[in-house]
Amino acid sequence: MGDANKLLLEFNGKPLVRQAALTVVQSGVTECYVVLGYEQEAVAQALADLPVQLVVNEAHTSGQASSVLSGLSRLPTDADAVMICLSDQPLLLPEHLAQLQSAFFEQQEISACSVLVPMVNGQRGNPVIFSGEVAASLVKTQTPPRQFIDSAQQSESNSVVFKTFDVDAFVVDVDTMQDWEAVHAQ
Repeated sequence: MGDANKLLLEFNGKPLVRQAALTVVQSGVTECYVVLGYEQEAVAQALADLPVQLVVNEAHTSGQASSVLSGLSRLPTDADAVMICLSDQPLLLPEHLAQLQSAFFEQQEISACSVLVPMVNGQRGNPVIFSGEVAASLVKTQTPPRQFIDSAQQSESNSVVFKTFDVDAFVVDVDTMQDWEAVHAQ
């Protein structure tokens, strides 16, 4: 996307990062943490009046995993579940996140589910929900969430549930200008 910070691009009159934070907050979560990295001051300004906790990842240039682990490290130790969201999925709505949360807790009642990954037409999506125990373990071992999911999948563990949804927004994100144009066309 060039030098532009995609999190500050406007979608429906709001920066992407603000849109994402509002979606999370409006979905009914208890707390919302936003990890800042590139252009952290400008991103923080876009979130200034929202009920979110800001976490600075000084190692943001090392990749997304470091940002996720930075955010997870700030969570309360008694969290029941953690939903890891991306800020570049502008088509997600609060009801999509609420649907994902409901599916996670339903799966926990019927299986050993500790991670729920949304799937749309065979494609992995986001956000992903982790149990509080798994989230704490990821921080303790400094294991990137994607690595944990892949390892559990290879070992055929039933702790990771890949649940199919009919919500394209779970797999639509903005990584290129072409993605950006496609999102605006919807």
